[in-house]
Amino acid sequence: MSSYDQSILGLMSTPFEIFKERLLEAAGDALASRGYALQDDALQIGSGLYRFARSLGGNARSLVDVQLLFYPGGGPSRFEVKVWRDDRPKDKTRLGVWLREHNVETPADAAGWWEFASAGELTGALQDAARGLERLLIGEC
Repeated sequence: MSSYDQSILGLMSTPFEIFKERLLEAAGDALASRGYALQDDALQIGSGLYRFARSLGGNARSLVDVQLLFYPGGGPSRFEVKVWRDDRPKDKTRLGVWLREHNVETPADAAGWWEFASAGELTGALQDAARGLERLLIGEC
């Protein structure tokens, strides 16, 4: 994408919309291939929550939540990824922590957050999280 395209995109999109686009580029296909679909809830996305859901039959669903904390003009922004089932809401797995527990190298901090301060860092962090999410979902570790 040219710098002109990026500047136009920046004028037309909020940071939450840009994050959503980058998230879908990094992890959308892998999640869709496992039956997950983004719940396109404007209120959730406007608050930085991106939820992917997959039916498990009956009323149960498997959920992947990506929570963005965006800090305009301040320190680096960050996001975390949690995987859980809505019939067991207390059993949430924080992806970054899970990766560290399974000795998978990741730039996520000890609390499970990926930090970024630029578009390039965001892309790299999302790609790392997407690779880790695939490992967790297929039970590789």
